[in-house]
Amino acid sequence: MISLAAAYGETGIADAGQSAGVVARYARFADYHDVLGRRLKSLADFVNQLGGEGTRSLWYVDTGPLLERDLAQRAGLGFIGKHTNLISRRLGNWIFLAEIITTLEIAPDAPEKNRCGSCARCLAACPTEAITAPFQLDARRCISYLTIELKGAIPVELRPAIGNRIYGCDDCLAVCPWNRFAKEGAMMKAHARPELAAPALVELLSLDDAGFKRRFQGTPMLRTKRRGLLRNACVALGNTGDIAALPALFRANRDPEPLIAEHAQWAVEQIEARATSASSSLTFRNLQQLVGCKLLTVIRNFGADRFDLLRRDWRRVISPLLILTNKSQDRGNIIIVRENGCSPGQHVIVERLATDRNWSRETT
Repeated sequence: MISLAAAYGETGIADAGQSAGVVARYARFADYHDVLGRRLKSLADFVNQLGGEGTRSLWYVDTGPLLERDLAQRAGLGFIGKHTNLISRRLGNWIFLAEIITTLEIAPDAPEKNRCGSCARCLAACPTEAITAPFQLDARRCISYLTIELKGAIPVELRPAIGNRIYGCDDCLAVCPWNRFAKEGAMMKAHARPELAAPALVELLSLDDAGFKRRFQGTPMLRTKRRGLLRNACVALGNTGDIAALPALFRANRDPEPLIAEHAQWAVEQIEARATSASSSLTFRNLQQLVGCKLLTVIRNFGADRFDLLRRDWRRVISPLLILTNKSQDRGNIIIVRENGCSPGQHVIVERLATDRNWSRETT
């Protein structure tokens, strides 16, 4: 058995921001199965030539029923960390593993011993507490499993912890101190896809099947299929998005794929809840986003003696108007909107405010 490691190194932390998703670093390249597979085929052929007639070799790159981390540790490539992944003293955590099974007799290398010591950073870093104890992982809670391997709905109780991660998670790997030795792999560098690091979430929701395949052809992200990636994008928007994402989520809520529609509805509810809770102290800028149509003015913290005067003046100047008022004792807010400037989807947000117990509605 020949065990091999290929570094993909530090690609930098994506500056995702509020409107973008985060993709695991290994997936920010062309599909490693293809890239490594071509090299492994050539290497396996070389091993066969080295062994002479009758030598047989088979290569694998995350494609066969092999305990590759255990084999890599026994071959001396690295040791299995408390996060259950392989750590190389020379390459850190950012490595792909591959194997060649051969009939050629080769002298074995010495196995690597564990070098975690008392460090437990990876356990503390896991957002979902999937690392239940050193060297023990509950895969059902792991974000990499939830966003890639899981084909159905993501458990509601785990969605908030996913944040804006849409394909995999690097948190337990990134905090490992052995990464100070990580190197950028020359082989994978040529296949980097930097545009995959932080894709715009709303843009992802606009992809149909053909568009999804065109965008992610030849990358690991094709594995989730459209339904899985858009499911993940909805969760990310539900966790980090603002009201500007609602029109796209309303459309996703009508997607013929039930998995996408359900997660879009959840995301809408999360964003609306945040918007409603902040409605009594909205700024002019936030209200422009919230209403999404022709917002004419916001008058905040007015005195009770001025309320009737302000409302009368705006009635006289512009009509029709939707006036939403928020009053707390003798102070409050007025939102004045040109009602016919809103789309049906945007009216939903206006209506949410208009029917909230802290607001009263008047249409002129």
